[in-house]
Amino acid sequence: MKLLRETIRTLILENKKAVDSETMHPKIEAWLENKCKELGYKVYEMNRSDFPSDDIYVGEWVIDNAEEDMSSLIEPFREWFRRRGWNVLHATWNDMGGIGQLHISADKQANPKSSNKIWSMTDLGYEHMAIYHVTTKSNWKRIKRKGFVPSTKSSDGVTYGAQRNYFFLTKFYDWVDYQENIVNWFSNMFGDSKRDMMAGLEEGEDLVLVVLMANSYQSKRISANFYIDTEFGYGTGGVDTRGLGFDMHAVYTPTHLPVMGLQKVINL
Repeated sequence: MKLLRETIRTLILENKKAVDSETMHPKIEAWLENKCKELGYKVYEMNRSDFPSDDIYVGEWVIDNAEEDMSSLIEPFREWFRRRGWNVLHATWNDMGGIGQLHISADKQANPKSSNKIWSMTDLGYEHMAIYHVTTKSNWKRIKRKGFVPSTKSSDGVTYGAQRNYFFLTKFYDWVDYQENIVNWFSNMFGDSKRDMMAGLEEGEDLVLVVLMANSYQSKRISANFYIDTEFGYGTGGVDTRGLGFDMHAVYTPTHLPVMGLQKVINL
């Protein structure tokens, strides 16, 4: 019974509509000051990065007299954000000798009522969108058998409150008209020198680009909601494709999707 209550509580928190970042900012500063006072420390400086999107929050705090490792603050931070419908993506503590710097970046949890939802699968079908996924050749073999299984943690250590599958989207007619440009963009973005920044992939791993057609899912009435990947476009999910002839968005879904509408699998 206790386990069931905890599971229900977790589901409620992970599906909570996110508090907007402007409301949250002064509250998190007050919470951190009180938390540090309990530990005998003082918040020396607070900085919040400005983004064009309300769906991302990045803050840095310099804490004075923090001679001990303050990374123990990270888990309470995660819980604080989670209770307000947010998820901590990155959390780091840098010891600078008596003064430490705590860095937090967070995005909104997946919730259809929050502003970070941008498409449903029905929307993608009606708008004739192409869906792209980059993975290793070995993982593609598993995906073909089991589908796109969402994860609670990326291969480069980024954690999610709920499970996520990451994809890119363009109009399907852009895939038809600008296929070479799109493949070149993925080849450049996921080249060996950038792989550790993108998905924790090691240099030398063979990658493939999987291209799917959204209306195949729509025709089978498979439901899914897609949310902004805030690590692109300064929190907007927009991808810089200027001069290439097509627009692209980075998104994720918490839904387990089968492989449908497969157009191509391309070696990168």
